[in-house]
Amino acid sequence: MEKKKRRWGDRKDGVLLRDLDGMHFITPLIYPNRCDNEAYIRETIDLTNMNAFLKKKNESGTEFPYTMFHIIVAGLVKTITLRPKMNRFISGNRIYQRRWITAAFMVKRQ
Repeated sequence: MEKKKRRWGDRKDGVLLRDLDGMHFITPLIYPNRCDNEAYIRETIDLTNMNAFLKKKNESGTEFPYTMFHIIVAGLVKTITLRPKMNRFISGNRIYQRRWITAAFMVKRQ
């Protein structure tokens, strides 16, 4: 998101969306709880092309080889970059557009 001057109602992590249509304006009121609007999907994906790509990419003997996780995270970040409406959040019955894209992960060693 481009750098904009901070206005009244904005947060440090997001910009208040002031010009929403009526349907999106009432969404936080319809779904007051955090987990009310969840969508689940079950999909089977053929990963043979991804495995071939990873094999070709890692043939050069890099110090840290690429994994399927790297490709999935890169795809998620690119999707959110190209579709900024997916990078919104609700706080205090108001909808905000995030200022940046972050990805954080925890690794369990054992």
